[in-house]
Amino acid sequence: MDTGSRVRQAREFSGLTQTELSRRVEVSQPAIHQIEVGEITPSKRVLEAIAFQTRFPVARFNAGPIPEFPLGSLLFRARKAMTKKERDQVYRYGEVVYEAAASMAARVNKPPLKLPRMNRSDFASPAEAAAITRASIGLAPETPIVNMLGTLERAGVLVLAIPLVSEHATAYSLWVGDVPVIVTFAGAPGDRLRLSVAHELGHLVMHQALIGDDKQREDEAFAFGGEFSFPGMAAHEEIRAPVTLSTLAHLKVRWRMSIASLIQHATRLEIITPRQQRYLYQQLSQRGWRKAEPSSLAVPIERPRGFRTMAELLYGDPPNIKRMASELGLPIALVRNLVAEGASPADMPAVGPVPQAVDPLTYEQPEASVIDFQFHQERRQERTEG
Repeated sequence: MDTGSRVRQAREFSGLTQTELSRRVEVSQPAIHQIEVGEITPSKRVLEAIAFQTRFPVARFNAGPIPEFPLGSLLFRARKAMTKKERDQVYRYGEVVYEAAASMAARVNKPPLKLPRMNRSDFASPAEAAAITRASIGLAPETPIVNMLGTLERAGVLVLAIPLVSEHATAYSLWVGDVPVIVTFAGAPGDRLRLSVAHELGHLVMHQALIGDDKQREDEAFAFGGEFSFPGMAAHEEIRAPVTLSTLAHLKVRWRMSIASLIQHATRLEIITPRQQRYLYQQLSQRGWRKAEPSSLAVPIERPRGFRTMAELLYGDPPNIKRMASELGLPIALVRNLVAEGASPADMPAVGPVPQAVDPLTYEQPEASVIDFQFHQERRQERTEG
């Protein structure tokens, strides 16, 4: 048993300090500290009070050690923007949901991993790393990615959508052993979410070792994300003079990047000059598009399918939330929200290419497709016979 670490996990997941939890369960703050570091064992009354305040079932606190879940990109991305309390909470959300996902994943067949894991000597630039990654997962250089999350899930990335809004981040990433994980937060616009996910993919692919400073790694990940989302070969063909907000709006619908990101990407590729970049940003500001781009050009908000698919396979379609929560040791409300954050089959756009010519006023979503998760052979046979 590892009750202390489970208490700390539940407390930080709930966004509580030791002092706040101690007041709620009517014990001293030093007592909470001693429980968390394993110096004392909580009484039944105290453990039940902690369970009540954090909404986790009592049995979870006796469930054994917490599985490995490194900080990943949170290690260096959160230092400036996030408070420690916020970082702890978003980290714990990912840790808790990952443990549940890993428990379910052990009972189903998963897509094979196609994502490269590179050393510094394997690529000359972030653009080259992005090109290698696209090739590894079967994307042609001229192909827009209609469904970013679905494409990465098919490549073996575990994408976890947590029902938590962060003011300072949209996603973070990490490797758990040989499993690449991207954790996304709620509330981000569709184009920002896609670029954040592509950015985190860059960290997964390129930053096995923490070489360079935080800014260098972030710059490399942004360059990777832009190239992965809109390869330079295609950008040089499609971003043609005169570059205006109107032409960029057309490209936004096709490549599903914000106009601001397209401007930045075009500057990075030297398709436009820094002076043109400033002029286009001024136009964005004058129209009020720096804060929010036109709703008529809104990129659909993607949701991952994998977690919900596993829940449907193991707990029925729709999942039996109460049984799922009981077996996974999670609050019922959290499980309900996690399933809701996942895409249903009807929500999933196609993973293939979009049309070569797109009119922003008449563009329609492609037909749906589903990620094919399956039970292990013995589990499928058991279900058939049952």
